[in-house]
Amino acid sequence: MEEVQYYKEQLSSLKDMFSRTTEHMQKLQDELKIAKDKLEATNLSLNQSITYAEKIQNHLIPIKYSNCAFSEIHYSVIQRDQIGGDFVFIYEDDKRIYFAIMDCTGHGIPGALLTMMGYNFLNEIIISNDQLAANEILKQLDKKFQYFFSIKQGRDQIRDGMDGVLCIYDLTSKKLQYSMAGRPFWAKIKGQWFKQRPDRNSIGGHTISDFELHKVDVNKGDEIFLFSDGLTDQFGGENNKKFLTKRLFTHLNDDNFLNLEDKTNSLLQKLKDWQGDEEQTDDIAYIAIKF
Repeated sequence: MEEVQYYKEQLSSLKDMFSRTTEHMQKLQDELKIAKDKLEATNLSLNQSITYAEKIQNHLIPIKYSNCAFSEIHYSVIQRDQIGGDFVFIYEDDKRIYFAIMDCTGHGIPGALLTMMGYNFLNEIIISNDQLAANEILKQLDKKFQYFFSIKQGRDQIRDGMDGVLCIYDLTSKKLQYSMAGRPFWAKIKGQWFKQRPDRNSIGGHTISDFELHKVDVNKGDEIFLFSDGLTDQFGGENNKKFLTKRLFTHLNDDNFLNLEDKTNSLLQKLKDWQGDEEQTDDIAYIAIKF
């Protein structure tokens, strides 16, 4: 009898332990559901915010642009995430056409914030003085970033900014001037490709930069191709290597017989084929112009 009583007590104890364990597990499950619901609500709110931010940033992309000075113009911005740090800039007044690609520090939200700053700074500088040379515009842009991110009231100094190329086409003289900040200038002049390597100056770097001014004569049939490093830095291929400028130039040159629209579409398809199943490495922006 004592042995039976002992086992009854043990069984009762196990039942009680199981009941308390079940109750505890149910409590944990309820807490996990609450946390899951909160996480889903936060994720939904974040996704909605980013989607709306994407709509705002997309307003930076110029609407379909046309001008009799250009026989063709094609441009695109392909952010790595929904929003990002690259942008294309086109502005025209009665004397000049300004066009640029800019690659801001970072991706996603930080990069997108810098694009809004950079675009508006650039727009403000050009509108306030329509006589500035391309290098003077970049220098003023650099100063604005330097001032905005300078140390104030104990804040840490931020060295973020952007790289890019700014071109100005004079509608009267038919001359093109350009200035580079860490990105190259490519042009096909009289059927021959000309690739200007950039200096190492960046907009918003550690020190005020002195940007160089370059000028080139352009005529009917000449082409300009500007691009951010996201295009050439894309990993892919059999050995998961970068696309690189050499491969980019080869594709542009091989597709020489195509019109500009087909040429850029072909390039993007080749880049997509190269990428394969790999994630997009960086934000991408380019602008292609044919006079």
